[in-house]
Amino acid sequence: RMLAARSTADLALHSLSLTRAPPELAFMTGLTRLSLADNLLEKLFVGIGELVLLAELRLEGNRLRALPLSLGRLTNLTTLSAAHTYVRNVTEVIDRPLESTIDTARLPLDSSGPTSPSASICSTSRAARL
Repeated sequence: RMLAARSTADLALHSLSLTRAPPELAFMTGLTRLSLADNLLEKLFVGIGELVLLAELRLEGNRLRALPLSLGRLTNLTTLSAAHTYVRNVTEVIDRPLESTIDTARLPLDSSGPTSPSASICSTSRAARL
């Protein structure tokens, strides 16, 4: 998958029960779309901020509690989905309008984790202000 992504700029690593993102992702600076949805991630790698061409990031259905500040460096990011996670700090990290609504349906903090992460990105034709 990762080899193919080098030529397509699109990488889908969803539903693989990943507990951490592969460290090689930090070097895949040509990626424009990345899905890490429906895994077991508790945190993202700080190097995600190096993926400067990233336009779409799907994180829904993970055990994430926060997003790294390095996400703020992704100036091409137009779509972010963090539904069915514990994320509470989206506006601290990304403080600009995106073309698609940031779907942040959250799990209760005392929940045991995502049970049926089937959320999708909610697109709109207008920019959504965080």
